[in-house]
Amino acid sequence: YTTADIDQLFVNQNAECAYCCDDISSSYTVDHITPLARGGSNWSSNLTLACGSCNDSKCDRLLGSEWRGRYGAIQIGPLLATAAFIREAA
Repeated sequence: YTTADIDQLFVNQNAECAYCCDDISSSYTVDHITPLARGGSNWSSNLTLACGSCNDSKCDRLLGSEWRGRYGAIQIGPLLATAAFIREAA
């Protein structure tokens, strides 16, 4: 992935964490939706921006089946929810 990919994610996500929707305008981490350790890639389609707390909490777990969010229930932002739906439909 490139810096331009990350910049575009930041704009598309409206400076919000993809998982909890907290403001990430001052600090964010790049998260692999499917972790590298679980067969994920570095392609931009497998990346999202997250707050440090969500990224640390998620670690190398899969969304939904292994990680339900920091608060015990996934609060996935609209952009990530749409991306996940598109991947499942393909």
